[in-house]
Amino acid sequence: MHLVFVCVCRCIHCLQLQGLLWGSVVFNWSAISAATTEVRVNKENRAAGILDNFDEGHKYKEHALRKYVRNRKPEIMPSLNSFFTDPQNN
Repeated sequence: MHLVFVCVCRCIHCLQLQGLLWGSVVFNWSAISAATTEVRVNKENRAAGILDNFDEGHKYKEHALRKYVRNRKPEIMPSLNSFFTDPQNN
């Protein structure tokens, strides 16, 4: 009888901890979504194709590192790769 009571108490504690965890997650998610209203897009502007921050997004996407590696071959060690693939240059 005592063993059953101990198991039930442990299960209840686990359920309480899960409820606390999910409650804090939902609270934080709702607080963040209520605080950041500039992220929301209403359907009228979405249907019309109007984007307020298109230039900012383009600058964010096309950063300096991406521009630098755009026209380069995807190699980790180019000199070592060319040493084994091009024996004429050695």
